[in-house]
Amino acid sequence: MGDDTSERTALGPAGPGGPLGPRRAAGQLRMDLADLTASGRHAALYRAIVERAPVGVVLTDRHGLIVMANPAFRRLTGYSAEELSTRHLRDLTHPDDVAAGLRLARRLLAGHGAADQLEQRYLRKDGAAVWARVSLAALVDADGAPQGLLAMQEESTERRAVEAALRESEARHRQMFERNGTVQLLVEPETGAIVDANPAACAFYGASRPALRATTIHALSVVSADIVAAETARAGREGRDYVVFRHRLWSGEERDVEVRSSPIRVDGRPLLYAIVHDVTERTRVEAALAQQALHDPLTGLPNRILLHDRLDQAILRARRDGRSVALLLLDLDRFKDVNDTFGHAVGDLLLHQIAPRLQEVVRRSDRVERLVPATVARLGGDEFAIILHHVEAREAGAVVERLLVALRAPVPVGEHRLTVSASVGIALFPRHGKDAGGLLQRADVAMYLAKRRHDSAALYDDEQDAYSPGRHALVGDLREALATQGLHLAYQPQVTCLTGRTTRVEALARWRHPTRGPVPPADFIPLAERTGLIGPLTTWVLGQALQQCVHWHAAGSEVGVAVNLSAQSLADPQLAETIERAVRTAGAECPWLDVEITEGAIMADVERSMRALHGLHDLGIRISVDDFGTGYSSLTYLRRLPVHAVKIDRSFVVEMAGNKEDAIIVRSVVDLAHNLGLDVVAEGVEDQAAYAMLVGMGCEVVQGYHLSRPLTSAGIAAWLATE
Repeated sequence: MGDDTSERTALGPAGPGGPLGPRRAAGQLRMDLADLTASGRHAALYRAIVERAPVGVVLTDRHGLIVMANPAFRRLTGYSAEELSTRHLRDLTHPDDVAAGLRLARRLLAGHGAADQLEQRYLRKDGAAVWARVSLAALVDADGAPQGLLAMQEESTERRAVEAALRESEARHRQMFERNGTVQLLVEPETGAIVDANPAACAFYGASRPALRATTIHALSVVSADIVAAETARAGREGRDYVVFRHRLWSGEERDVEVRSSPIRVDGRPLLYAIVHDVTERTRVEAALAQQALHDPLTGLPNRILLHDRLDQAILRARRDGRSVALLLLDLDRFKDVNDTFGHAVGDLLLHQIAPRLQEVVRRSDRVERLVPATVARLGGDEFAIILHHVEAREAGAVVERLLVALRAPVPVGEHRLTVSASVGIALFPRHGKDAGGLLQRADVAMYLAKRRHDSAALYDDEQDAYSPGRHALVGDLREALATQGLHLAYQPQVTCLTGRTTRVEALARWRHPTRGPVPPADFIPLAERTGLIGPLTTWVLGQALQQCVHWHAAGSEVGVAVNLSAQSLADPQLAETIERAVRTAGAECPWLDVEITEGAIMADVERSMRALHGLHDLGIRISVDDFGTGYSSLTYLRRLPVHAVKIDRSFVVEMAGNKEDAIIVRSVVDLAHNLGLDVVAEGVEDQAAYAMLVGMGCEVVQGYHLSRPLTSAGIAAWLATE
């Protein structure tokens, strides 16, 4: 059976002097020996299994003489097969373990049980003792009479040594756990249950050991249970953890604690060994130092260093989420005059008063991401910066308007009441800059652009940036696009709330640049205004929109079309004649056309705007005030304007379902318009909740993604066919 001996040697000689001689007739173990010695496929299989078994296998007669021992047992004891064939199994057993082995063997041979186990030592040939886990089973003949024993041995010397070392280690750690003066806890990682606490922990938390064992680490922590559970699971999974929490003592006092956790096993149970240090004083000192290093001492706002860090973090989050970030740079106008006239002390008091105004406006506008609030910082002197998360140009512009309104209210400074204005530059990530430095530089360019134009605010435009290489190239491309029909129109339905039918569609200019791809209207419309291309662009949009309107009417859809006019168009003394000519050329009628003009454009020159609007009104053209609510003087002149409708700015509509202030503003605009005999159009309707609120307020017309995105002319035809 072995590699070094024959099968006959392994079993011993069959003659009278061998192990199978007179003391044990062959017939007594006939069944087992036949299985092992017979020829045939099954016998060979049995022998192969025994020979290759990783554990020791020994067959004895009923007196304990070894009949057969496999290679694993021979390796365990160091004896050859021939040497083992002349020995009793008890000869190989450690003297201290012989009695227990004999008791078990006698019990099995007496028929008290079929098999059992024990752990004992064997003496190797070299005298060394080895531990083994032994399984014993009685061998019986066909009549059930016991004829011998089958013993299987699995060496356990190394395992017992490891267990002994663990017991010694656990005892040593238990002593350290009890006597250590630091706060120590044993925590169940899955549930957070505190399994044990040392005396130092009881003293720190002011609770008895049973009381701590009856609670959880989640209950001790002031932060949410979800955060604690996540950190606990991470410590158990990754091997160690270091975190600063805030724990509540039994008295109710809260302390900052530094918790270091690592996984251990106690009696085979996986636990977390947590050491807790009270770092309340350290965190207080660190917070004070950070406040001094990262905040402006006059206003308490973040300074330039902290702003740069927060801007970096905002850009990282926006890049990960595919969202945008707006950076506003705000510079007070003529602040030097305040210092020169009233002194620097008054100037400082003015800045101290302005800071909370800015914070309040931003706080009320910051509804997009509560977990990462907007930042208001002072960069120095009279310059402030604001970071807005998840906003595009229009939303940023709406916030700027609110900031400017807040600043215009008189500021009481001692016995003086000072009025303040400001210039604001806006830059967006990723549109205008890919990092914090680039965004700050471009917001600064935009701010000085606003100052040069004597405007309150300006969005960064590389065409106005003297250092932008694409400025002149894009102008030429736009001129070529106008000449070669490189632009196209999209149309967004405006739906009547009462009937659900489309009354008109808004024409929206679109430009797909051959190399840059889609160019946003917010980029090329201002470019056209600054370069004298707004006139040709407006003429082209009017012509295309009116021609398409004629086609829809010919198909049986009596739908109007709305076209946006810029401030420069409104300043054109020939505006009425130009539009009348466009209507006549297209074969349309004036009442089919609705012109939308922003209230900012109207307020730029009110008297001139009045003359232009009266000229359009006399033609029978509908007039709507676009982006209503973002200006500051429109209420004074609205009753004098020859307009048919006001269009509520989307910045109020998009958040009205979740913001009480915006809902109040929208309702006020609706009521005001109705009192003046005007219709109300609400744009930016992006969900059913906003739509239902507007219907309830009596709004006549709605527009937004909840109803339809901008469509092609064919898409509008299909849309109208379904009504």
